[in-house]
Amino acid sequence: MFLNPWLLTDFYKLTHILQYRPELRELTSYLTPRGSRLKGVDKVVFFGLSAYVHSYVVKNFNDNFFNCPWDEIAVDIADVLKNGLGYTGDMITKTLINLHALHDLHYLPVEINAVAEGTLVPMGVPCLEIKSTNPQFFWVGQALEASLSAAIWHPMVSATIAREYRKIAREAFAKTVENGIDERVAMCDFSMRGQESNESAVNASVAWLTSMWNSSTVAARKHIQNVYGKCTGNVRGLTSTEHSVMTSHACLDGGDEIPTFKYLFDLYKNVSFAAVCDSYDFWNVLTNILPNNFMEEINERGKRGVFIGVRHDSAEPVDALCGIPVVEESKYVHYISKCVPHNLPNGLKKKYLVINPKGNDYIATWDDIYGKWETEHRPRTYEEMGMVETMYEIFGGTINSKGYKVLNPGIKAVYGDSITITRAKQIYERLAAKDFAANNVSLGVGSFSFQALENEDGSLSPFTRDTFSIACKTTHSKYVDEYGTVRERWVYKSPKNFSQKKSQRGLCRIFFDKNGNLTYEDELYEKNLVGKNSALITYFKNGEEFKQNFEEIRNTVTENL
Repeated sequence: MFLNPWLLTDFYKLTHILQYRPELRELTSYLTPRGSRLKGVDKVVFFGLSAYVHSYVVKNFNDNFFNCPWDEIAVDIADVLKNGLGYTGDMITKTLINLHALHDLHYLPVEINAVAEGTLVPMGVPCLEIKSTNPQFFWVGQALEASLSAAIWHPMVSATIAREYRKIAREAFAKTVENGIDERVAMCDFSMRGQESNESAVNASVAWLTSMWNSSTVAARKHIQNVYGKCTGNVRGLTSTEHSVMTSHACLDGGDEIPTFKYLFDLYKNVSFAAVCDSYDFWNVLTNILPNNFMEEINERGKRGVFIGVRHDSAEPVDALCGIPVVEESKYVHYISKCVPHNLPNGLKKKYLVINPKGNDYIATWDDIYGKWETEHRPRTYEEMGMVETMYEIFGGTINSKGYKVLNPGIKAVYGDSITITRAKQIYERLAAKDFAANNVSLGVGSFSFQALENEDGSLSPFTRDTFSIACKTTHSKYVDEYGTVRERWVYKSPKNFSQKKSQRGLCRIFFDKNGNLTYEDELYEKNLVGKNSALITYFKNGEEFKQNFEEIRNTVTENL
């Protein structure tokens, strides 16, 4: 949202201009992730500051404050002060005098320093410093805190979650996938339509792309170019249908889906594409329509490196891709009793394929209604085999150098949404248990996973600013004493009995220790920082923006894996 930046804040931020003591000459604040609410995640990926600086500190201030007539600015702010806060005429005038002087300066007199984007920041370590550079406007830096916090917490969370997905894919690819195939193509961001806003969708997608290469959010590529000045080719999407395409075709052909696929194969002779195949009967498409009508096209296209992604969109993703779980008979009782009989909704049955060392495999089903096990000696259905195994049986494939099965290169299994962290782990684990490589599937991560974490017990942890307790606190000041001498003083917050809310004191030196871990020391004055190494780089100073390189950010994330 771009408008007068003094309206893009909390009401109370405008009142602070008059609240600070007149002796002050400089304030320095630090942004810190103070704690994690995500189990097993104790570090956050620092990301999003470049976009905030580019879009708000530079562009929005220039377009909607410095380059606007002061009279128009004054009317908007006076209205807020009078009708929104009940300020008297004298208080309005004093506030406007300060802002008018800033308007005449024609740039923001602040310096914003932070660790490089992509850096892994431990909880409790400050990662961003913002300080005033002009004694007359010492209040400006902390005045940005509300918009800074609103702009940066979600990209930080999104980049951190993307890193968790990357770690899952990295482990699975290292175990089961041919060397040279990059895990960054394993999953795709499909979150735009479910994000809180268009801006949130773009920022979250760019954050995702710090760890992965695929996103369906087109604007992410342009945003990278605008913010970082360059975008490499490793920001990719995939040609794909949706239900409106498939169903509008079918309605013109009397419900016959064969002409739809013929149309698509003819249209995309040299382009890989994904087709959503469950508008009516998914398993009929996979096991009848495609092999009986398009086997030749699929095989020929595969030889040229062009595939069709067969996408399911309705069933439970793990079971749809992997079929029923597999367990060895020797482990059957322990495994089943541990994993199945509990936590099933009433009326459901959970099936397992039990592997018998003598070759007489059978299906075991837990009946939740009667609380008993049933065994069935019959061939599995295609649905029980799952998409990947069914594709391998029908369309064929090969065994890679690591001993895992790889599908015919002309076809791939796609599940385009609903892939939570828990499901991603389960999919790769269950495919590996059936001797299938992880790159047989293409997984989509939707908006849910950018807004909440599904824990392994099924509970949800929603993402907010408090996910990593991100806060920006003032810790150092300069002031003029009664003799006119400028002095330094530590500023700090220390609530009794609430240690997690304590802030740093004084200036901070943020640096990498001898083991390469980000750390800091506080309670410092300016003289203590002279000649000391620092992990901070400058993003903005007195109106000038300093750009980073997006590929370097990606490299930083990769190094931290």
